[in-house]
Amino acid sequence: MFTAISAVIGFLASIVPQVFKFFQTKEDNRHELAILDKQIEMQKLTGAQRLQEIGVQADVSESEALYRAAEPKITGVLWVDAVLQAMNALMRPVVVYCYFFEYMLIKYATYLILTQGNMPWKDAILALWTDFDQSMLAGVMGFLFGNRSMQHWFGKK
Repeated sequence: MFTAISAVIGFLASIVPQVFKFFQTKEDNRHELAILDKQIEMQKLTGAQRLQEIGVQADVSESEALYRAAEPKITGVLWVDAVLQAMNALMRPVVVYCYFFEYMLIKYATYLILTQGNMPWKDAILALWTDFDQSMLAGVMGFLFGNRSMQHWFGKK
């Protein structure tokens, strides 16, 4: 009887390491899969970050190319260079003056329409000065004087 029990115990004892080895291998495989998942996730994040860096670098390169293209070209002919520099310097102010003149014409035409419709001139002026006009004036003044202040403070004048 003891011999049979010893034989069964010996048989079961030989299986126990294989069962532990099976569970250990299963746990190791699960751990390997978790590590691989983390590596894949890290590669995705690294790839997304690299794409973002490429996009930012492309924006910087585009801005640099635009600035280089906007630089005045020197022809070597004195009067041509003077005319090109004058045109380059006057382009923005002339466009701004044209739009301002158009804006004033539209406001004047609206004023005439309101006053010809029997509205008192005081009420017509108050009706013309809207929140949009206040916002536009504040934006333009802030840009003009803020830009000059920043240039003065940072020495880029």
